[in-house]
Amino acid sequence: MKKILFFLILLNAPFVFAQQLNDYKYIIIPETFDFTDGVDQYRLNSISKYMFEEAGFQTLMKDSVKPKDYQMDNCLGLELKPQNNSGMFSTKLVFQLIDCNNKVVYETIEGKSKAKDYQVAYQEALRTSLSELKDLDYKYSEKTEISDIAVKTYEEKSASVAIKDDADQEELPQQVVVSSFPKVVSEEVSNENEKSVASISKNSTGKYFLEEIENGKGLFQQNLTEPLAILYPTEKAGVFIYFSLVRQGVAYKQDSNLIMEYFDRQTGTVKKSVFALQDQ
Repeated sequence: MKKILFFLILLNAPFVFAQQLNDYKYIIIPETFDFTDGVDQYRLNSISKYMFEEAGFQTLMKDSVKPKDYQMDNCLGLELKPQNNSGMFSTKLVFQLIDCNNKVVYETIEGKSKAKDYQVAYQEALRTSLSELKDLDYKYSEKTEISDIAVKTYEEKSASVAIKDDADQEELPQQVVVSSFPKVVSEEVSNENEKSVASISKNSTGKYFLEEIENGKGLFQQNLTEPLAILYPTEKAGVFIYFSLVRQGVAYKQDSNLIMEYFDRQTGTVKKSVFALQDQ
């Protein structure tokens, strides 16, 4: 009897976890995992984001501007945190979803890989660990704790701050508030993860292509199954909104290249990235 009961518990475990996850609206994805050396190293963060969204979850990057409801109640979100259990001969990853009280709400299975290449191994372990997401049948159950009155109060406060800022600016001399348009710095890169500096030259080894996906086009690198970025069409033919894990901008085709322009806040300039597209 105990064995049967234990088997039934295991059988219903995914359903129980899914019900718990349904109470949360957002999954917060960090730009960098604590065991990696940089933003989206090995594309682990962007793949995580992609896999959660494929399973129906709504994701937010940790350092991005958050929507109003999350700003008012950060308990709407769960933060993704990895556990790197790798040993000398194998790569092992487990992921946890942590709530606003720092409690573990959900933990994935352990993903393993014996590949020697770091990127291959980490990506294989990550995909295995997050593969069960699609079986959870996640669907957000909207909370009622945040009332319309609270939202209205938030909007009124935001509006009052905006009005005050406008009033302060009106008192300033015009020459103080008018700034010159940022200059354009042109750069040619073939890998979005490379550091954006004007001196980077075009890398002929990069092979990229565009593919139609739902609501737009995906920018893919050869031999990768997830897109590096998504291009959303605009009202102007041939011009797209470029959206990726690390930056957003405007993209358009020029000859056999995809040109992406974005504003760099650190330098105050508009920079340009060039992706050489292969013939399809």
